[in-house]
Amino acid sequence: MKKLLFTSLLSLIGLFVSAQDEHKSVELKEGQKDPVEEEFNCCKLYIYASPARNNSECSVTIEVENNYTHDIFLFGRAYEEKALKKQKPSIRFHKNSGGIKNIISCAGCRGDEILRIEPGRKRSLNFENANHSKLELPMYIAKHQQKKFLSSEKYIILQRSIITLDVEIVSGSSSDENYEELNTKYEELMDELNEMPFCPRSNHGISLKKQQEPYATKIKDILDEISTIKKENKWRESSEGYQKYKELKKMLEDINFKDYEKWCGECRSSSGSSTPRRSHQCSYCDKSLNDVLNSLQRIYIRLDTGTPKSSVMEEVNALHNAWTRGCPNLSKKKREDTSGKSSQIDNYYDRIVRK
Repeated sequence: MKKLLFTSLLSLIGLFVSAQDEHKSVELKEGQKDPVEEEFNCCKLYIYASPARNNSECSVTIEVENNYTHDIFLFGRAYEEKALKKQKPSIRFHKNSGGIKNIISCAGCRGDEILRIEPGRKRSLNFENANHSKLELPMYIAKHQQKKFLSSEKYIILQRSIITLDVEIVSGSSSDENYEELNTKYEELMDELNEMPFCPRSNHGISLKKQQEPYATKIKDILDEISTIKKENKWRESSEGYQKYKELKKMLEDINFKDYEKWCGECRSSSGSSTPRRSHQCSYCDKSLNDVLNSLQRIYIRLDTGTPKSSVMEEVNALHNAWTRGCPNLSKKKREDTSGKSSQIDNYYDRIVRK
């Protein structure tokens, strides 16, 4: 019996010794996709730094994985022992817990929550404005005691282990290779649509649906990539880093194949029709409002990726002159527009001029 008590005492002492306070320095990259992983005595941490918004500091998300044999508690506020006893299940302190009955709160918890992490499970903490910060994770290691005869279910806090992280966040690269790659795919797609319109004639060799199929697939592939990037970065619709992707997504979703239907030369010849001569002819005569809108949208995105404004304004002003007064054909389409594209064109022109 004495031997058993001695062994139990040694185990308890071993637990208290193993759950020591730990301190590490961590360097994070703003907006990183893969977490920085750090091992500690009672847990493993997966640490992310989100992109900064509106010149504010970054927030840090920490996933805590409990790789210990007991539950881990973190507290959103400094609970008193009496309040913890009233919890269901009750939370109590072991008589040999070492005088830790003054709870230290964790800023990463939400409000006054009591966060419990079971062995083998993960839970997330979020620290706002965490650039150049010292983050503290006061972890309370507790043994789960099942309900017994004349004894209710409870958690017994055995020890506290404070993990301190000195966080340094470095700015992410100003260039976004993923975005630039997707934008290039979009521009190539639009070039193809403008160069190879769909022939809608019923006796054309390839059906309209078959002509459009590969382009519909390309649009879906780019949209899927945007969705994946959004998920990997844990962006919301309002996240600053997502806005240019969101705009690109809308441009892709706004592509209407009807705007790119035009009889091919072969079908026009076989029908015996001929295109009447026009007194006015310019490079904008055959353009639709959709073509003009797409051109301005692409220019706007190029400015976002670092293209000098001076290098695009000649094209922008030429387009503006054509749809306002320079090309009667295009001006007529603008006047007759009921789709709202005309106002979108004006809006993009103004945004480019003000940029």
